[in-house]
Amino acid sequence: MENAKLALSVLYVEDDPETQKIIADILKRRFSELYLASNGSEGLLAYEQHRPDIVVTDIRMPEMGGIEMAGKIMEINNDARIILTTAHSDTEYLIDAINIGVGQYVLKPIDTNALITAMTKCARTLMLQKEREILIKQLQEALDTVKTLKGMIPICSSCKKIRDDKGFWEQIESYITEHTEAEFTHSICPECTKRIYPQFYDKIYGNDDRSGK
Repeated sequence: MENAKLALSVLYVEDDPETQKIIADILKRRFSELYLASNGSEGLLAYEQHRPDIVVTDIRMPEMGGIEMAGKIMEINNDARIILTTAHSDTEYLIDAINIGVGQYVLKPIDTNALITAMTKCARTLMLQKEREILIKQLQEALDTVKTLKGMIPICSSCKKIRDDKGFWEQIESYITEHTEAEFTHSICPECTKRIYPQFYDKIYGNDDRSGK
């Protein structure tokens, strides 16, 4: 059974056509969106246009190398997720990569399992980050609602209806139910019991005067 695609976008930058095709075919089956570039200049342009979730890039490429491109991407988004593909002889470049904040790499020739493992780690971090952003947004919306209810609310001095922010008058129960998670249960207070059902007042309350007067 084929693995379900992750709902993440990937930019793959590789100047060797054969390597690019092999890896791209694998990434297409794993991720929902894939963008390709053949050098750092194209990769930077693609990043600016699409803002992919993960960038996978070779180091040694014409026009602009992977380290330089990664540095420019980090200037745009210092939280960008970048994975380098590098040969053993590129060790000196890895120090530059670490200095600009890129810490993940996969050795060439590319082990696809190692690459997918590295990308899966990035994906998990991104998913947690997105969930956190959603929770923060929901919390802010809840706080905004509370702040709204703390403000001045127009209420009719006669019928006690409340005017909402659209100018409509509605029962106080409807207003509070719409703007909060509170639920109402209906009862009758001692004062109203005494006024409406005087014959039952003494039986219910006796000498306990709870009328509020």
